[in-house]
Amino acid sequence: MLDACTLEPDEYLGYVCARLRAGALPTGRDYRLRTPLLTSAIGGAAPYVGALLAAGARVDDVDVSGDSALHLATAAAAGVDMEVAPEELGHVSACVQLLLSARCCLSAQNRQGDTPLHFCVKLQPAVGQPLLRLMLSAPEADTVSAALTRNRHGVTPRGSCQDGRGEMAAMLDSFTHAREAALRWSLLRDDESANEREARAQVKRKGKKKSR
Repeated sequence: MLDACTLEPDEYLGYVCARLRAGALPTGRDYRLRTPLLTSAIGGAAPYVGALLAAGARVDDVDVSGDSALHLATAAAAGVDMEVAPEELGHVSACVQLLLSARCCLSAQNRQGDTPLHFCVKLQPAVGQPLLRLMLSAPEADTVSAALTRNRHGVTPRGSCQDGRGEMAAMLDSFTHAREAALRWSLLRDDESANEREARAQVKRKGKKKSR
């Protein structure tokens, strides 16, 4: 199973699916502790990723470096050459989307403390921006946590944006500012609701005293 997931899906997807239907478990590991799902993510092989997830592969398994499938799929995008084979970005994007839909943890940290967002912002802008946009559309609580997470060097994904990646930095700024504003508004509404409840309770207490 592990070896098959390194081969071209166009030729071997049927074989992998047949093995899974026959009861093969998608949980084996190699010497780097990589499962078939992790191995498929490295190659941005969305067909394998989809088949393995449907067969019950554990989405948040990590390898010896602490990298999850989402870390590895993001890292795979570093090999995408937009001039030579732009379609490869579509393969990686499909892989990332499948993992996000399966609730692969976006705020998971590897042994260096990096999240997939840390990996994403170091990609070339033409590749990193579409993936970052995709990641920022993930479930909100996990995305906010990931955007604010610091690695072992104390650096957030925003701080990891290097020269020439101003657009990605702006995307992260816009996202965090919008979520902070939403949080402040939510807290304000909660305070107002609490005050309203207390006012109604006082009115009821006064009414009870008068009735006596």
